Amino acid sequence: MERLMEREILNRLGAFYACQIVRGERYYLLTAYNYQPFSDFPDNCIKIDAYYPASNKVYSICREFAGEIGGRIINNISYKRAAYCTGEFLWGRNDLLIHKQYGSYFVLNMIELAAPLDMPPAYYGDNVRVNCSECGLCLTACPGGAIDLRGFKRERCLRDMADRALCAESLALLGDSLLGCEICRDCCPYNEKILKTPPPEALIQLLDMERILIFDKQTRLELAGILGSNMARAPILLPAAIAGICRRGAWEYIPLVERLLGHASERVRTAAELGMERYKEARECV
Repeated sequence: MERLMEREILNRLGAFYACQIVRGERYYLLTAYNYQPFSDFPDNCIKIDAYYPASNKVYSICREFAGEIGGRIINNISYKRAAYCTGEFLWGRNDLLIHKQYGSYFVLNMIELAAPLDMPPAYYGDNVRVNCSECGLCLTACPGGAIDLRGFKRERCLRDMADRALCAESLALLGDSLLGCEICRDCCPYNEKILKTPPPEALIQLLDMERILIFDKQTRLELAGILGSNMARAPILLPAAIAGICRRGAWEYIPLVERLLGHASERVRTAAELGMERYKEARECV
């Protein structure tokens, strides 16, 4: 393999940071890529964190590069812990990594290398500690109560709730955001200078509430090109749309929700049942 220098790698991949990680007898290339968070979506859309299209783009870039150098993208060790051990990143009370320039708006990737690079190494370790400013703003703002002085409670984080089947509590807390919320990042002082950007028009059209609830093959394929095939799936997107309908009281979409009671995915059926229950409750209160 050609001996690549750090500057070459940064230029080739478009990353803002690169480091060689050593764990045992194995060598890895860790890279980090900043992105801009999205500003508000229109009311007729479900919301999505800009992390997901950014992450999918980074994955494609790194997969191609890994093939060129005889490496492979891996996911069997913690990217966050690897990045923390470089000394370039802080560990936030909200369990997110923080970069002093890019805040918590960045994507990590790791490639297992066939041979070491001509770069100074950092050694992987499992021990981490919170070393941000510990201002406490995220602790106060977290709607799920996931952050307190004793540590981070993953089961209370909306991001973790979104990975599980929808229930009455998570339906109320999640609102219409795909895979959790951004509240702890919005209030973080490390992010105060990070500018938000409007979501692309193509993504706005794809995340139209009616289009998501119908979720035809064309919509799925187009979203897979932006978000990745793992994210562009009915069990991920449809519950988020139903939660948004309930939060907004957008009951004009209820006929489409009712159709989902017979969906093949249990996760979607559960969300549809909860949506119908909320609709009936709303009608009784009128």
